[in-house]
Amino acid sequence: MIEVTKLNGENIIVNADHIESVEAQPDTALVLDNGKRIVIRNKVSEVVSKVVEYQRTIRASPGPRVEPGAK
Repeated sequence: MIEVTKLNGENIIVNADHIESVEAQPDTALVLDNGKRIVIRNKVSEVVSKVVEYQRTIRASPGPRVEPGAK
C-alpha cells in the first residue's frame, strides 16, 4: 500500500498492486485495474519510487511460516 495526496489535499492509501498505469496530463492520474482513475498531487516519479519501495518491502519480508507436516 502507498500513500498519495488527492488534489483536494486528502491523503489516501492505494493498493500498489492494483495500479495499472500512472499518467501525467498535466496532473498525475493513477489508473487502477478496475478502470477507476484517481487524480493526485504527487509527481509520477514519486509514485514510481513509492511503488518500487513497496514491492521491495513485500519481496524482502518472509512468507508465512509453515510447520512441517502442516496441511
